[in-house]
Amino acid sequence: MPLYRKLLIIALILTGLYAILGFLIVPPLVRHFGEKALKEQVGEASVITKVRVNPFLWSLEVEGLELIEPSEAWSVTVNRALVDLSARSVLKFYPVLDMIELDSPAVTVVRSAGETSVEAPEPEGLAAVDWREQIAELNTLEIPKIRIDQLEVLDGSLDFRDETTETPYRQKVESVTFSLSDFTTVVDSENAMQFKAVTEMGASIRWEGIVTSQPITSSGSVEIAVLKLDHLSPYYEHYLLFDLKSAIFGMSFDYVLDLSQPENLFQLSEGFVGLSEVLCVPTQVDDRILSIQSIGLDSLSFSFPSMEVAATRFAVEDGETRIERSAEGEFNLMGLIALPEGGAPSGPAAISGSTMSALSYALDLVEVTDYQVIWVDNLETGSARLEVGIPSAKVEGISSDLEKPLQLSAEYTFGETGGASVSGTVIPASRKVDIAVVVESLPLSLGLPYSQEFARMDIEDGLLHFKGGVKSSQPGVFALNGSGSVDTFSASKGGDSPMEVGFESFRWANLQAVTEPLSVKMDSIVLEKPVGAITRLLLAEAEAAETDHTAASASQEVADAPADAAALLLEIWIGSIEVTGGSFALKDESLELHTTTEIADMNLLVKDFATMRETPSSLEASSTVNGAPFEMNGSFYLGDLKKESAFKLKLSDLPLPTFSSYSGQAVGRRIAKGRFALESDWTIVGAKLKAENQILIEQIELGDSVESDTAVRLPLDLAITLLKDTNGAIDVQLPLSGDLSDPKASVGQIVVKACIGLITNVAAAPFKLLSGLAGSDKDLSKVSFAPGDAFLSDDTLDSINALATALKERPQLKLKMIPLLGEEDLEAFRLAQVRAMFMDGVEEDDTAKFLKNLEQAYIAKMKASGAAPEAYVTKDNPEAEALWMAAFLPDVIVAETDTMALAKARAEAVKSHFVTSHAVAPERLVVVDSEMSEAGETGLRFDLE
Repeated sequence: MPLYRKLLIIALILTGLYAILGFLIVPPLVRHFGEKALKEQVGEASVITKVRVNPFLWSLEVEGLELIEPSEAWSVTVNRALVDLSARSVLKFYPVLDMIELDSPAVTVVRSAGETSVEAPEPEGLAAVDWREQIAELNTLEIPKIRIDQLEVLDGSLDFRDETTETPYRQKVESVTFSLSDFTTVVDSENAMQFKAVTEMGASIRWEGIVTSQPITSSGSVEIAVLKLDHLSPYYEHYLLFDLKSAIFGMSFDYVLDLSQPENLFQLSEGFVGLSEVLCVPTQVDDRILSIQSIGLDSLSFSFPSMEVAATRFAVEDGETRIERSAEGEFNLMGLIALPEGGAPSGPAAISGSTMSALSYALDLVEVTDYQVIWVDNLETGSARLEVGIPSAKVEGISSDLEKPLQLSAEYTFGETGGASVSGTVIPASRKVDIAVVVESLPLSLGLPYSQEFARMDIEDGLLHFKGGVKSSQPGVFALNGSGSVDTFSASKGGDSPMEVGFESFRWANLQAVTEPLSVKMDSIVLEKPVGAITRLLLAEAEAAETDHTAASASQEVADAPADAAALLLEIWIGSIEVTGGSFALKDESLELHTTTEIADMNLLVKDFATMRETPSSLEASSTVNGAPFEMNGSFYLGDLKKESAFKLKLSDLPLPTFSSYSGQAVGRRIAKGRFALESDWTIVGAKLKAENQILIEQIELGDSVESDTAVRLPLDLAITLLKDTNGAIDVQLPLSGDLSDPKASVGQIVVKACIGLITNVAAAPFKLLSGLAGSDKDLSKVSFAPGDAFLSDDTLDSINALATALKERPQLKLKMIPLLGEEDLEAFRLAQVRAMFMDGVEEDDTAKFLKNLEQAYIAKMKASGAAPEAYVTKDNPEAEALWMAAFLPDVIVAETDTMALAKARAEAVKSHFVTSHAVAPERLVVVDSEMSEAGETGLRFDLE
């Protein structure tokens, strides 16, 4: 047999044996030993259903591959796996695979409730190893040589179930496709790879890239899209105290990894991270706290190990945040994250080494559009709600270089009509700011809940406008400047003291407020047409007591204030304060007789209003008070009014009956009629008050008496009658003085004391007032007569004439005349009776006969009494007559009719002189019974009615 035939037969036999071995022997062996190895290494439930081998194509096909862990924590099933070995493996001396194909691989991972996690021990010394050393070791590793021309994963799936969480979690990733082209571990070869997957919830994951070994390098792109984070809730529900109802995550970036370049190890570029359809709601309340349509970070880049992060734009679009404060002061956004016990988990450092660079970052633009913040504040009186819209907000130039200025700009809306904008720069390192602020129209009614809560007032209208800015010249020192206005403001208050206030316009110009030293300066303030109305209602006794207690507490707080409180005052300077066309009404219904005080046509101008300046402030004011014109001007030091102040004021023709309720409460009498005028000149120098007050009260008449526990009882009728002139007017000067440095003294106390003193002094010494009216220095309260006589002496006539002049000035006065009889008058009566006894039969001008009769009677009386002769020898005694008369006086009895006649004669003499000489009406002169004078006075005492 020829050799070639022998060789052919041998080849055919060997081929047949090779075919039998490959097709028939190897597959069951692979299946048997492979399944056995899988059962030993993986689990008894592992199965290989069928194995096919094509020895001529060097291909291995496995069907029905199942790998099942004994506890069923995980499993892998593959419908079909195909591996084609290339003949190039013989030439390359390392495995070369033409194709690896996995058809419908399914991976299932289950975490059961009984499963415990074991923390892997930290490799010793890992934290101490420099990351550069670790990278160098990776590059020196011997990687087995292999080449895979094509790796395909078709229609794969991943099913993950976690039963350890309170809410079981399941996530399935399907339609996983993965392709790997030209993969090799041979140096300088590139391997193109691709991975794609779609979850059952619609999320897609894609990776495309190139990988090389020795050195290890990789570059490519990664993309994750439509990943719904709310389905991961079992993993964060213990840490987030709110429900993430929805959130869709997306991410993409390009990267380059090169372990051979330690200084440029990893580069990330063209990155994008985004969230959309974010909705967070509280766990207990069905009301969203955060809703954002879109959040995105564009053009993200990162470099390692230089630690440089950069992005072109971070954008938030179409969102809403709800911030709510409870009545206890707790905010809904606080405590929304609960860290596990023991704090954040710790583990070995991923990288370490002193050569790590500090993180640097740069973000070109942060932009917020169509965002809304809803502020809800639960107060005692109700709920406050404010909606702040942000149509556009930008921050440009954010970076780790804190010396680089940030550019800010933002627009805001408040409610339906309010608007504002800010723009400017901020330097974080030095905290320097230069920001322009414009408030176009801010409705003050938005603050209604707070005015009701803290001031018990309802803000009904008002628009705030402002244009200015905030600047800082040095760290921590800020200045607010600008001009603005509040227009058409109105507010009201109910309750025990109803009140209404408002104004047409309140404007300020060139405001400059500085934080250090704390000061506020303005060129001008203008208040146009302010109006106000306050009503005092009748309070219950308990409420009044509480009010008194509150006032007392406030007074005590003032009294306990530090003595150097003036040093703590805010420095204020206002060039001018102007009030025009104001009006104010005080309606007092707390008393039985309701009273209204109206101030109208109110105008005020204050210049150089300052708390800490050496120059005084000036004041000019005018108005009408219940129709009465009022004017005031002066100067003062606002920081210390007691230092030096001067005021002049004039009030004309004020109707007094409107204050009848207050007079009844204060002095127990109403005012039926009268008008009041005042001109005052006040000065305070060195805390010493000196004031001149010219008071004119016309046609005043008192009304009914009023029962009042607080009234000061004064002799008002007499005082008014004494003070009224012939025209029915009271025109008096009331000087004031006092030391205001005395903590117990105040201007009000000084005025009240002076008014009470005027009334009491006039009533207590009325004739002193009458002496002044007559221009006399005499005491007109009495006149004197010679003992036993009713003759009007010149001195008596002078007093009567002066008193008559005063009575003409006070036509309302009645003069009560009280005759006074003294011991001298009785003595005069006795002497007259003794004289009459010894004038019997004697001519009136015969003094010698009278003395002879008196002497003889005296001697006889002495002899009868047994007196010695020396006792009645009076020949040489010049006072003989008096001695003789005195001997008979004790025996004389004065008749009451005689004294009454003398008293009447004296009163008639005075009254007649008043009537005949001065035309004083007789009805104004009242004579009363005589009195014996304890002081022995002889004459008339006057009193007034």
